[in-house]
Amino acid sequence: MDQVTKLKPDRIFVDSMTQFRYITADTFQFRKQVLAFIRFILGQGATVVFTSECSPEEPDYDLQFMSDGVINLGITPTRRTVGISKFRSSGFQAGNHSLRLGPKGMSVFPKLLPEAYKRNFQPEPLPSGIPALDKMLRGGIERGMVTLFRGPSGVGKTTIGLQFMKEAASRMERLSSLLLKKM
Repeated sequence: MDQVTKLKPDRIFVDSMTQFRYITADTFQFRKQVLAFIRFILGQGATVVFTSECSPEEPDYDLQFMSDGVINLGITPTRRTVGISKFRSSGFQAGNHSLRLGPKGMSVFPKLLPEAYKRNFQPEPLPSGIPALDKMLRGGIERGMVTLFRGPSGVGKTTIGLQFMKEAASRMERLSSLLLKKM
């Protein structure tokens, strides 16, 4: 506290606030000391960031309650995650998001939210270029739909799928050349 008063820092990082648990007699004293410490730092005009080593055996609900923001970091054998469970006075994207620590620092990969990528959709058939098949499909498969070609090996699933792709590519090619001619 003397150093905070003397240096008057703008920001203070405490790693880890959990250590205060080991120098207090009980949970009540821990909460009381942490709250007094945070109030003192905020009274000095500083921003406080601190860490906590929580676990299912020793949760840190009391520290979460005292905080304006809670950022949760997690690790499994296959990935690291970051999630925000509390951030007062603002909206935030809930859930766990992928996190990578690498030679250039930290990268976060937020979950994709389908509702954030809405666009107007006008269904239209995408023909295969095979008249009899397009007639059976009432013009072709529908844009924006998921279509499964199924059957045993060698029946032509890849060939028919590629036929739709080839036809779509040739339509785009014709569209591009028409646009260029108009310019």
